[in-house]
Amino acid sequence: MQELRENSNSMNKAFKGLTELKAWFAKGWVKSTEVAKGKDGVLAHPYSHILAMVPPSYFPKYFY
Repeated sequence: MQELRENSNSMNKAFKGLTELKAWFAKGWVKSTEVAKGKDGVLAHPYSHILAMVPPSYFPKYFY
């Protein structure tokens, strides 16, 4: 459990650092963290889902 907590904290710190970069285009976002159990029922795999709102200029013109 301690290792899962440390990994989760590390992931959150890394995402916070990403959002503070000048190159971060998103004007807003929603982030959710999910933990999946391994097939053995003991190991855990944390991961994040991120939905970011970016300006239309972020995409090439043929997308819109």
